[in-house]
Order: sequence, then C-alpha cells, then structure tokens
Amino acid sequence: MNNTDISTSYSWSNTVHECFIKQTQLYPQKLALELDEQSVTYSELLYFVYCLTNYLTDKIQPNEIICQCVERSFEIIIGMLAILSSGAVYCPLSPLDPSERLKTLIQDTSTKTLFIHKSFIIFNYIIKPISVTSDNIAFIIFTSGTKGIPKAIVISHSHLPLYLQSSAEVDAFRTTDRAIQLLSCTCDVHIHEIFGTLLVGGTVILLRSKQGNRNMDYLSQIIEIHQATYVCIVPTLQVLLFDIVEAQKAYSRLNTSFYMLCEPISCRFIARILPKLPIGCQYINFSGATESTVIQMFHVVTKDDGLSELDTVPSGQPMPYFRCHILDQFVQIIPIGYIGELFISGPIMNGYLDRPDLNNTALVQLPDEPDKSYRTGDLARLIPSTGKIQVLGRNDFQVKVNGQRVELEEIQAVIYQSNSSISNCAVVKVVERGRDHLIAYIQLNKTSTSIPFDEKLIHTNFQDHLPQYMTPSLFILVDQLPFNSNGKLDKAALPKPNLSSLLLPINNDEISNDQDNEISMTNEQQFVHDLWCDILRFDINSKISINRSFFSLGGNSLTIMRLFVQYQLKFSLDTKSSSFNIFSLFRQPTIAEHTQILQQWLNHTSQTHQPTQLWSTLNICQAEASYGQQRIFVDQTIRFSNETSVYNVPLVYRIISNSNSQQITIDRLRQAIDAIIAKHAIFRTSLDWNIDTNVLVQSIQQFNYRNQYEFVISYAENDEEITKILNKEITSSKLFDLNRGIVLRCHIIKYNFTRKDEEIYLEKNDIIIFNLHHIAFDGASRRIFFSDLKYNLENDSTLINNENQFQYIDYSVYEKQMDIISSYHFWQSHLDGLNLERRIMLPFDRHRLLTDQHSGFAHLIDIPFDNDLIHSFLDYASSQDITPFQLGLTIFYTFLYKLSQNQNDLCISCIHANRYRTELQNLIGMFVATLPHRIQIHPTYSFNHLIKQVQNEFYSILEHTHYPLQQILQDLDYKHSSAAFLNILFDFITYSSDTDLLSVNQTQFQPVPLKQMQNVVKFDMKLLFFHDPTVQNQTISCSLICSQDVFDIETVEELSKQFQHLLSQLFVKHSSSTKTTSFDLVNQSISKLSFCLENVPKEIQQTIFHRLPTIKNEGPASYAQSRIWFDERIRFDRDKPQVAINNMPFLYRLHSQHTLSTTQLHHALQLILTKHQSLRTSIIFDNETNKLIQRIIDINDHTRKSFTFIESTFETDEQLHTIMY
Repeated sequence: MNNTDISTSYSWSNTVHECFIKQTQLYPQKLALELDEQSVTYSELLYFVYCLTNYLTDKIQPNEIICQCVERSFEIIIGMLAILSSGAVYCPLSPLDPSERLKTLIQDTSTKTLFIHKSFIIFNYIIKPISVTSDNIAFIIFTSGTKGIPKAIVISHSHLPLYLQSSAEVDAFRTTDRAIQLLSCTCDVHIHEIFGTLLVGGTVILLRSKQGNRNMDYLSQIIEIHQATYVCIVPTLQVLLFDIVEAQKAYSRLNTSFYMLCEPISCRFIARILPKLPIGCQYINFSGATESTVIQMFHVVTKDDGLSELDTVPSGQPMPYFRCHILDQFVQIIPIGYIGELFISGPIMNGYLDRPDLNNTALVQLPDEPDKSYRTGDLARLIPSTGKIQVLGRNDFQVKVNGQRVELEEIQAVIYQSNSSISNCAVVKVVERGRDHLIAYIQLNKTSTSIPFDEKLIHTNFQDHLPQYMTPSLFILVDQLPFNSNGKLDKAALPKPNLSSLLLPINNDEISNDQDNEISMTNEQQFVHDLWCDILRFDINSKISINRSFFSLGGNSLTIMRLFVQYQLKFSLDTKSSSFNIFSLFRQPTIAEHTQILQQWLNHTSQTHQPTQLWSTLNICQAEASYGQQRIFVDQTIRFSNETSVYNVPLVYRIISNSNSQQITIDRLRQAIDAIIAKHAIFRTSLDWNIDTNVLVQSIQQFNYRNQYEFVISYAENDEEITKILNKEITSSKLFDLNRGIVLRCHIIKYNFTRKDEEIYLEKNDIIIFNLHHIAFDGASRRIFFSDLKYNLENDSTLINNENQFQYIDYSVYEKQMDIISSYHFWQSHLDGLNLERRIMLPFDRHRLLTDQHSGFAHLIDIPFDNDLIHSFLDYASSQDITPFQLGLTIFYTFLYKLSQNQNDLCISCIHANRYRTELQNLIGMFVATLPHRIQIHPTYSFNHLIKQVQNEFYSILEHTHYPLQQILQDLDYKHSSAAFLNILFDFITYSSDTDLLSVNQTQFQPVPLKQMQNVVKFDMKLLFFHDPTVQNQTISCSLICSQDVFDIETVEELSKQFQHLLSQLFVKHSSSTKTTSFDLVNQSISKLSFCLENVPKEIQQTIFHRLPTIKNEGPASYAQSRIWFDERIRFDRDKPQVAINNMPFLYRLHSQHTLSTTQLHHALQLILTKHQSLRTSIIFDNETNKLIQRIIDINDHTRKSFTFIESTFETDEQLHTIMY
C-alpha cells in the first residue's frame, strides 16, 4: 500500500541544515524559538548555529558521532543544527537517564565529543564550507532491545529531509504553525517537532526543563498563552492532559491541532473528548517505527472513529514516499482483512549501528522494492470497509498466563468499560513461586463527579465479557501511573502487589474451613470439588466456592491437564468423541461450569472448542464436509425430485457492446475461468458419502482444466430457442457431478450465428451462462467470482495455486471447533415448546406431508412498489431505527398471522450470510445458513410493538447464526430431515445495480432477468424483497414465490393482492378527508388490519356465515371447505381403506366416581348443533353450475339426522382400541 494521492508542493535540498538556511533567508526576523518569556529569531538562531559549527569544524572528522546531553533549552536545537551542519552525526541522550545507562550508550557510539550545558565561545560566524553528502549519516537514536541491550538506529541525510518533506505534504506543519516541543530528546519524534517546524518557517515553543513536559496543567497554559497551533503527544499523556482541562472546564485552551503518536488510542477516548473540543481543533493519528524514520502512517480522526466498532483508532494510510506491505509468514501478500506482519519501504534507516546480525533480520529485500524494507514485527491488517491500516500489536505482545495466551489490551478495554471514572489503567503479568498472575493498576479521575470504584462491579463486567482466566488476580488503585522519559509506562516503578493471599488456601469466603461458610453443592459438584482439592493439594475439608476460578487458586495448564485426565478416568468419557476436549475447561474454569460441561459430555450434546484467534490455511486436501454442504447434499437427495434441481445457480449475461479492437476471445474466457478454478479450490472439490464412517467427505482434486468443468457452446436463431436452453440450465439436475467435483459450467449461446470467425470471439447479443451448484456457491460469492473474472480477462490470467491461501475446506474444519455452548442454550430457549411439525395454516389448494418430495416448480408473482410506497417504507424504517430487513420481516409475520386466522406462534426460515469472520469475506463457497425465526403474537399487539419484538429477536439470533440447522434439529430430538418452518422462507436482498453491469475493457455484459423462465423453489412459500440503495431514488421490489405442489396460480395471485393491500394500509398515505395520515394503523392493534379486498365483500355476502331469515339456506362453499372437499377426492381412493386425516376425534373417559346419562348427553349435543349451523351443513357439488355448494340442514327437518349417536360396549382394552381406531 502506498500513497500517491498527495501532490508535492515542496522542493527541498538534500540536507536538513541547507533547508534551514533557506528558511532563514525567507524569514530572518520571524521568531524561530520561544521558551516562556524568551525568544530567538531565525537570523539569531542561524548565528548561534554558525558559531558552534565553526568551532566543530576544526575538532571533528566527517561522520563522527557527537552525543548531546542537555536540558530543554535553546541550546538543544542549536546543537542539533550545528552537528548536522558540521558533517557530524547527531546522537541525543537524556540527562534524566541513569548514569550507568548514559555510560553504556556513550561507549556504544565510541563518541569523542559530548555536548553538555556550558557557555560556548562566540567565534566569527564566517565558516569554511563543509561538504555533507546525502550518503552521510544525519543522526542516530537508541531504542530498547529485546535482550535489554539498546540498539542504535542510523538515519542518513538523504532520508531525513525526504521524511520531513513527506510530513509537510500531508499538512503536518505549515509556515504559520507554532509547535510545542513536548517529547524527550531520546524519542525520535523530537526530530519531527523541531526540524519539521523550522524547515517550513514555523515557530518552536519549548518547555522549561524541570519536568515541564510532565506537568499537564503547565502544558495547557503554555498552549493557551503561546497560542500553539499543534502538539505531538502520546495517548497516555493525552489522557492526563484532558483530565486536567476537563476538571477545570478549560477546553477552550486547546484551540490547536493534536497529533497522536507512538501508541494506539482507544475509540472510546475519542468519543469522550472530541465533542468537547473547540471547532478549530484537529486530530491526526501519526504512527510508525523508529527504524523507518519517525513516522510513516497518518489518519485524520473524526467523530466516526468515536462511533467505530474497532477498539483503537486506525493507523491510516502511508505517508508520501513510504509504502506499507502486510505480508504473511512467508513474506507473501495476504487478502484484505487478514492479519499479517507490517513491512515498510521508503526512506527508512540505514541499519543498526555495528549490528549486522540485527540488520540481516530486520532489513529484507521485497520483490517489488528497489531497496531493502524494514520488518517491523507489528501485526496489522487492512480494514475491509475503509482500506486503512490497523496495527493490532506486536508479534510478541501477548503474554502467557496459566497456559493461556492473553491480550493485555483486551483486558484493559473491559476495565475502561466497567467505570467511566477510570482515566488510565495498566495490566501486567507477575510470577510468584512459579505461578502466573495478572495485576491491574487503575488510576481514577479526581473530579467531584467521579463514580466510586466498585471492585465487585468490575468483576461482574469481566464475567460478562471475558473468560475467568483473563480476570486479574488483584486490582490496585494508584494516584498516577508512572511513566518514563518517553511518556511510556514505567513498569518497574509500579507498586509491588501482595500476592501471599492468592498462593495458599485461606479462611475466606471462597476457601474456608468454617462450616458456617459451607456452600451447598449437588452430588456432582461435590465430586468435582473433591477432584480439585486432590489436584491442587488442598485439604479435603476445604470448601471451594463453586464460582471460584480454577486459575485463581493457582491452577495452570499442567494442573488442568491432570484434571482433564481424572475426568476421563472417573467418568469413562469417550476420548474419540469430538465433543470431548480440554479447551472448554480452560474457558469455563469453575466447579459449577465443569459440572455442567461433564453432564454435556456424558449426553454427547456439546462440542466446545476454544476459538482460534486467526484462521489460517491448514494445507489439507480432505476433510469432513461443512455443515452447509451436508445440508444441501442431504436436502437434494431426500426432499426434492431427481428430475428437477433447485440448487442450480445460473448467472446469465448478454453482451450488449464490444470493441472490435479489444474483442474477448473464447479461449481467453476459458483461461480466465481456469485461473479462477486454480485459485478457488471449492470449484474442484468432490463430495462422497463414506459408508463406513457415515460421514460426507470433501476432497480437493488436482487441477485439470480439461476435466474440471463443463464448457458448452450452443447456437440459437430466435428467443424461443434461447428460452429453452435457459430453462434447462435452471432446472436440469444432470448438469453437475458432485462426486467428481464438477460444480461449475460455462454455456455460451451464439445468437444468429452467420460467420465462422464468430466462433473465435464473443460477439454482441451472445449470451454467457455461468451456472454453479449452490453447494459451492452462495449469493456473496457472486461479487468475488466476477471480480476475479474481470481481473483475469484484463490481465495475464496465469494459473497460480497459492498453497498458503485460505480455502473453503479450511473453514469447514474451523467451524466445527467453535465454541457453541451458548448457541446451544439459545436455540433450546428460542424454540422451547415449538411443535416442529405444526404448519402455519395457509390457504393451500393441495396438501402434502413434510416427508413428501418437492417437485421444485413454482409460481412467481411480482408485487410492485411505487415511489410513494418506497418512500413511506424507508421513512418508517428510519423513524423506528430499524433496518429494511427487519421491517420486511415484520410485515411478513403480520401477513402470515392474518392469513392463518390469527395463529399466534409463528416460525419461519430466514437466510443469513453467515460470513462472520474477516477470513471469509473474500472466499467463494457455501456459507449461508437457513435458520428458524420464531415470533409469538398477541392480538392486542400494535405493528409498532411487533416490530420492536422482531428487532430484538433478530439481534439475539444474529449472535448464533454459526450454529448449524441440522444440529438444532438434532438437539430438539427431531428425526425427520425437514421441519414445518423450513417450508416458509423470508429473505431481503440488498444489491447494487451499478455492479450488475460487468465491463471488461470495452466489452459490456448485462445481466439477463430470469423471471419469465421456469421458476423453481425449495419452499411452499417464499417472500423476497430486493433493495437497491445505490441509485438516486432507491428502489424496492418484492416477489411472492409459491410451490406448484400446494398452490394454484389463482391462489398465489390472490395472496399477492392481499399482501399489497396490507402494505397499502400500513404505509400509503390516505386522503385528508379521512383525517388519516401515514403510519396511523401501525399504532393500532394488528387485528384491525383488513385482508378484504374491494372485490371480496360481494363474495363474502354470498357465503353463509349466519342463518338469517332474509337469505336462502345455501350458498357457495368457503375456500377452506372447498380445499378439504377436493383434497379428499383427489388424494384418496374412496374404494381403498385410508387414514381419515380430516377426522378430529376428542376422546374422554368419565371419572370413576361420576355418571352421565346418554339421554342427557344426546340433548346437550342437540343444543350445540342448534346453535352452530356449521355442524349441520352439507357440502354438495352442483353439476349445473359446476360449483361446490354448502347447504344448512333445517333443525326442524326430522326426516334427516343432524348427527350420529352410537352406543357400544367393551370389556378389554383391545376391544376399546378397535372401536376407537
């Protein structure tokens, strides 16, 4: 990643001191330096520099190192410029460092000259010219070493001005700037503060020497008094500065720009302070490595960073002349979003002084770089949404605590969240008698509004956010965290913790011999407790709290492994079971949690793995199929007819324009597809059911372009022939071979083929069908496929098989290792009490069993949205702070509720993209999950109330979409392959019409709509919303797709009209005469929403609902009556015995002490029939009108029986069973 977007407006000389002389000529009387009440102009500064330079020229040799160890003063800057002007090498030392450290550093540089604070003799400032080339060393600076030995970094004269020019080009300094020189001279950023300001003609404001840069009140006053325009400050000091101005309510002092440096800063902090700063205040995050010349990346901070889901502000983009590379362990480029190591190229260091061993490791030659690049050791990634660089920490930033690798920053983030009064905190690891502990040091605000520190509350927050082993053993309050001279945490100066209470069992609430404190345990918990005592060598009579962490008692990875073995032996656990593993014990380390885990293991209902921090390639060629692949493979075999495929995914494009000079050849297209198949192993992955293990296995096949996919060319003379070909591509089940890994085919249709040379090229009006099997390709894969296709067509599509590329087969392994305990409990709760076989009572024209096969054929009706409806729909979603998906889902629930005559427990399926990790964003494969969404509706609910309920349910489900559908059904002990909720589906597809038009060079491909082709569906009913937010006037459309197995086209048309009528009631504005405005009905009970269309009341009036004296006793049968009557005659043979599925027997037995006369029972039934006419209504088919008629039997017509009353006797249960069935 490089930066070429910033135009150059500076042209500087090769050396810093020459640039300074030029600025002196431009601004001789301008103030260059200020220190309290003192000041120095540019001409005065140059004079002092010349004097010292003249003195040095006769004393030193070119490239000789001069160390400068002086207090904060004008002399420090005079010395810096004089050293560079004399051709020497500047090396800063801090007078605050211990004498032994200073001695070591001076010896390492072999310096013969040391600048300290004494009066210098003033000489004639006419000095001899000194030759300083760009190859000369400008300065060296020390940084800490991994083994405690400081490393001296060497920066040349050629790289230093280039870096400073880079900073000026991003507007880091301006001629009008007044910059605070805050940081210590041992921090390389002081070069940025001083030289960067002077070389553009700005003014440097120095602070007094006696800890002036530590007194934040003094600093805020200096910013105000000297009207400073920018200050470079590390985040730890920045927190202190803002604490002061916040307590004094003096934010007006900070009318300046802030440049954050050296450390990451939390987005939470930005959200806190940014709104309080004056309008003119600007924030820029500078970051980089000392070895790469001070700063290499920048990011302008905005309010959006405070709202970001990231923990810290991004590092941003490279500065001009710098290039950043994020590479894997093999120094290869990785995809966007993946985590790798950061390499920096450009004006970086020459190397470490006299350390060839370090140079060989740190400086590497990258393929596309002319010079060597610096290997930072930082972990970083490109943020997918912005393309900005996010530095995530060091390779070695993690610490190991009790066998677990822990990110200290993650713990600190939870501490900050626990109490808004915490202004600063640090977490360190300490080791006491071989046992690891985390200690948290906390600094609180000292304002009157501060919230008191509550350790119980912070423990509760840890339990909610992090595993037990990441909870610090001690929380220590400090007045102020100690910092070293560079503004970084001084760990050695932290108070030493008292860990004696944590090493051995003591009499407290959690380990006690006091019987009054004994905690009541179940038998299972007591058994686990005794094992703990044995492993940890506690007295068997000790009482450990069931909520105490194993690690807080001194347990570690070795002892928990011993405990794991004891569990295995004591409970005879199956070690071959995938659910039996040690990771869950680490993650849930209390007696209560271990007891629960053991019970789950014994029942074979849990699969608990600690999630891997980074999913990387496993370099495997065979594995168990993913949950998605398994679901589709079984579904295709059991639920659907072999004659029709509902899992073909045809992507159809027509060539609408091309250039004769840049026509795409068919061979070129084949090469581009070959390259895609070589890159994405899912396109050459076979699936085979292993009979011995009863497992579906996927295997990656060796790439063979001749046999890897189907490539077909057909010829059509008219649209009818094209339609016939397209219908075959959509519905044919014989196009793919999953056992051979054939999941992709390309079909070219040459339209009105006339010339032989047209066989070579893709011509205008030709159609290309990319047909893929859904088992290898989901909706999100489309963008990736066409992006790769476009790239391969426009570039050299060389076959590259990167063995280190993350593949779909790797994902299928990792998904089975995820922690699913919480998801298991969620789905158990979400579906508790649901009858999985109970259908939503839709107006089916035909019935079928859940186990019946689907034909796959469907009716499709488009439901139009005009502009008013679109605007009302989106306005309502915005007003309720919900997504269009959630609004569409709520409408569908309401539609089903009304359609099913107020069935109040509704469960349907929804589609989830399920790409829940960054590693999956650019991967082709089958990730989508079809999951149950359940809602329970009360008739009094308003639409507004329902939508909030749907929103809450949706967000709770979103956390558990990785839990596979087949596992949900298995957990509920459901034996069939299909549940009732799988027959109704809702989906909301957001797309961009801009991306639908594929353009390669000057050839354009336009998608061909398939709505007029043969429709297929996997569900009884499917409602699809389509939303394009990218066009100026956003578009929304809707399609109702119903299976031909259960619905006639007339019924589907009627349903679509009812749905449109529902939309109209909810969102279309009514006339002013009715005094009803938009959204009125959403506040009323959903029972008031009507399904009656304008032409329906007449039909209703003709249907007998009540016996009225003014109408006849017969009329057309109702929809439900007609459906059941025809169902019995079509589906069942009257001459053969059948199960009467429409009979509804209610069986009762009198209590042994009660009696009831048959006469009394007969009379009661007669009264019921008199009241309810539907119980004495006959159904007759009228041949003359060809209609089904219902006719009420007159209760006074004694010639006809209105019901049957039979008395039987029995002596045995077998006789009773015969009578009943």
